[in-house]
Amino acid sequence: MTLSELDPAPPRDGPWREPAPARRSPVTGRVLLVDDDPRRRLELDGLLGAAGYDVHLAASARVALGMLAGSSARPDVVVAATDLRGMSGFALVRAVRSDAATEDVPLVLLAPEHRSDEAVRGLGLGADDYLAHPMDPSELVARVRARIDRPPVPASGRSAERATGLLPESALGRALEREWTRSATDGTVASVAVVRLPDLDRLAGRIGPGAAAEISARTAELVGDLLGPLDSLGRGRHGQLIALLAGDDDRLCEVLDRIAQRVAGHAYDLGGELLRLTPAVGYAGLRGTVTARDALRRAERAADRAAVLLDLRPVRWTAEMVRHRPPALSRLLALIATPARVVLQTAIALLAACAVPYALYAVLAAHGHDITGPAYLAVVAALVGTGVLIMAEGVLARRPPDLPPEPAHHPAATAIIAAYLPNEAATIVETVHAFLALDYPGPLQLIVAYNTPQSLPVEAELRALARAHPQLLLLRVPDSESKAQNVNAALDHVQGEFVGLFDADHHPDPGSFCRAWRWLAAGHDVVQGHSVVRNGSSSLLARTVAVEFAAIYGVSHPGRARLHGFAIFGG
Repeated sequence: MTLSELDPAPPRDGPWREPAPARRSPVTGRVLLVDDDPRRRLELDGLLGAAGYDVHLAASARVALGMLAGSSARPDVVVAATDLRGMSGFALVRAVRSDAATEDVPLVLLAPEHRSDEAVRGLGLGADDYLAHPMDPSELVARVRARIDRPPVPASGRSAERATGLLPESALGRALEREWTRSATDGTVASVAVVRLPDLDRLAGRIGPGAAAEISARTAELVGDLLGPLDSLGRGRHGQLIALLAGDDDRLCEVLDRIAQRVAGHAYDLGGELLRLTPAVGYAGLRGTVTARDALRRAERAADRAAVLLDLRPVRWTAEMVRHRPPALSRLLALIATPARVVLQTAIALLAACAVPYALYAVLAAHGHDITGPAYLAVVAALVGTGVLIMAEGVLARRPPDLPPEPAHHPAATAIIAAYLPNEAATIVETVHAFLALDYPGPLQLIVAYNTPQSLPVEAELRALARAHPQLLLLRVPDSESKAQNVNAALDHVQGEFVGLFDADHHPDPGSFCRAWRWLAAGHDVVQGHSVVRNGSSSLLARTVAVEFAAIYGVSHPGRARLHGFAIFGG
């Protein structure tokens, strides 16, 4: 027995048993006992010692942490009281579990009385067991023995996650080091790839971290069967997937291309909401790198490049992607660039609005011309005039024009949807379904005019819809570089008497084409829809945009149309 610290404080009252007999059994394991009550320490020391354990004592949590950090012979189990003075037993659990050197040490908490909330708290922090007094001495010995015989394995030390088969970050790091060593010594051809979902970072605030983790796990399940027996798949930082792939470039590109295609073609179901995400895949070879981490950093930089392009093409690291470490001054400037830009913009606005006019007034006054009076009146008149016009638009918008009567004839109509599929593959199928559900009495042709640098899984879904709905025409525009070119190409295939132009995420109201034709039949040349944000309540930003859209399309446009007799729309 080693006594590290003896607290002279008097023993506390409590339902503790008398010390166990001093009979000792052969040593069967080391126990670190942490308690600041001398009487309890003495009792438990005798009890565990008689059971054959080599007991080391600590009179406080801080002393226990020092013993764990400084001893080459770690205890097989830590038994700690919850009601320690100063640093509590719960804080001790948190400290032990947060240190990689001690995260796998079994830890049993002892409480002076049973409280369910404290048991839940202790186990939630990482304790492996929880007992409360009064207790049977044989039960404590049995639980300590169970912790020694079956020590816990922290998540970071498991060979793979049970649910997904993914290697955790620490195990992945060891596998990466092992493959890098093999590549450097015997010339094994291997690469490391990073699979990232850029959209997930933007969605995390809306769908929550739990749903984001579910999507990451589902992605691992999606691509797991695409890897070979010599490949490994693990979880990296921020939910990205990291793959260690064996084989030459041809095999590597084939596997990564299939991964990108499968992820982009999958619809993630989150409580009835279907999400499609575009992956960014970057990779780098293990040969020629200084360290294994250097290879991973190269793959991450390649994934950064793929996240900018979002064309589903795996991006290989090249020397052009090297980021030279800037000097200290450059790093400082980069750190303050954004706030400095805001301050500069504010300063320029104040300069233009206040300092320049004041300087002009001063110069003119020095030459005997005081224009402050007329300038003040002009500014007030402009503000009042603007306010009156805004109020007039608002009042007029409350009395929208009557919808023209229903025409007797509904001619053929065409809807053109312009899309760039690598970026909008996640929304295009849902959009097409919304258009197929439109309620229009006449023939309605639907043209999806799109461009994409390579074939995508979503095209197969679109072709299946086109086979089931003859009114749907898929038009892949070769060599197109913009949606405007897609629209121009679609115009050659228009069969309708009037045409509606839509973006890839627009879901028209079922009766929108009927309403549009009633206005056109009454002599109007152009009809503009009233855009509404579908997920306007999902976040503060979405609510802000929804309010702005309501103000523009529900007030400004109709009010100005009635006030001035025309309207201008610019995008």
